[in-house]
Amino acid sequence: MIPSISRAVCLTIGIQNVNNLFLLYQILTLIFMLLFAVYDQKHHVIRNDALALFLLWCFLSIPIEIMCSNVSPWYQPLLKSGLGFIAGFSILFCVALVSHGGVGGGDIKLVAVLGIPYGAFGLLCILFIASIMATIISSILSRMNKLDTEHIPFAPYLFFIIIVDSYENAIKNLGSKLPRQYPLWP
Repeated sequence: MIPSISRAVCLTIGIQNVNNLFLLYQILTLIFMLLFAVYDQKHHVIRNDALALFLLWCFLSIPIEIMCSNVSPWYQPLLKSGLGFIAGFSILFCVALVSHGGVGGGDIKLVAVLGIPYGAFGLLCILFIASIMATIISSILSRMNKLDTEHIPFAPYLFFIIIVDSYENAIKNLGSKLPRQYPLWP
């Protein structure tokens, strides 16, 4: 089942094992994010030892992206990852300073590490949508008196946006492999 899914979902560059590797990496990244989301929802903390393991995992995205894409300069994925890390850390660190600790250190580190596989632009999109979603849902729940607005776990919102993004990319890639007779996919 997995090989047929990877043929449909991943971009085909002619090397079957590379496509399986990319799909496996995406699935395991989603599992990491699910674990962060569940733990953050339950305990309102993101553990440093889990973040260190996730950091090592995210560093694997660099050679995987080099193998799975046709980028001409080899340093482009490295530059994208570095800028994503810096952007993720800087944005949430500034928010934490301005809000006097309104953002936890674990959230800052998690978003910085997520910048490695997603890059600066992808991370900014994820962060923007997750922030809007967290604001809307927390304001609705606080008006219903069902939420303590002092401690809002952010990892579940990040997980939800990342899984929606992964699903959207899978549909896009699947659509590009369908025959042109289907007008829904341009």
